[in-house]
Amino acid sequence: KMRKMREGRLRKMMDWNRINMQRNNINGERFAFYPFAGGDLIHLAWLYPDADTYLLVAREDVGFIPDLLSSDDKFLSRYLRDVDTVLRDIYKRSYFITKNMQEDTRKKTLVNGMLPLVVWTIAQLDMEILSLDYFFVNASGQKDFFTEYNKKRPPHGVEIKVRKKGSMKERKVIYLSCDISDRGFKRSPRFLTFLDTAVPEGCNSFVKSASYLLHYSSFETIRKSLLSKSSYHVQDDTGIPYKYFDRGVWRMELHGHYFKPISAFSPNLMQGDLKEAYGDSSLYKGELPFSLGYHWNTRKQNQIIAIRK
Repeated sequence: KMRKMREGRLRKMMDWNRINMQRNNINGERFAFYPFAGGDLIHLAWLYPDADTYLLVAREDVGFIPDLLSSDDKFLSRYLRDVDTVLRDIYKRSYFITKNMQEDTRKKTLVNGMLPLVVWTIAQLDMEILSLDYFFVNASGQKDFFTEYNKKRPPHGVEIKVRKKGSMKERKVIYLSCDISDRGFKRSPRFLTFLDTAVPEGCNSFVKSASYLLHYSSFETIRKSLLSKSSYHVQDDTGIPYKYFDRGVWRMELHGHYFKPISAFSPNLMQGDLKEAYGDSSLYKGELPFSLGYHWNTRKQNQIIAIRK
């Protein structure tokens, strides 16, 4: 499954974005920010393979990995099969189906959060883990680290220091579990403070298969944060609505084909201005060589790139 995904999607996506970044003189080593990510490090890391830090944010729990070295073969075999089960929608469609992920990580499998999926990805990227530390975000929006997982007080996040095998360069993978709706930030402002501090201006960012949440006023804060922090942003139409990209600030590139949302979402989410923009030859950059997003395995897929002027 991984080999098929790597050859059929990930390599093509990486090569496509390398060309885009080179054309736009983008530094691929910049911080890479991915809200609404779940445990999907795999697509972020292939989109931005040279990033020095990856930050994924989602509502799903961090979770923990049991002591597999001390486990018997039966448990180990089942655990690894369960990781594969949780990843089945990533393999097939490129995105998690929320209902499946919730059931898988809370009831049906031994995988109890996003950390196992992140560590699985790190292994697939041929990286070694130098350290793994959980953290709470304190009232000042700073990370308070600890090493022992406590089920009674689950962590807010995890920071993993990694290194590509054969390289001396240390990099970071951070997963933060929190509610990034406006209501969530109002209830726990520490997370907004954390993101304001942790995400540098001029970062590279990514949004895909995000249930169109950034279209709603209830996600205005994270939408504004993405627009203010990003220097180079890749998304599909489920991300920031096209109307929010000020043409005095952003240069836009449109790839693939734009169609109405799939039947699970309201047809009212169709963007007339984006549809019109796809007819502008000065903005349109051609077909997509890979499948990514809700219209999986069709030509009805789009990717939008915004480059800060």
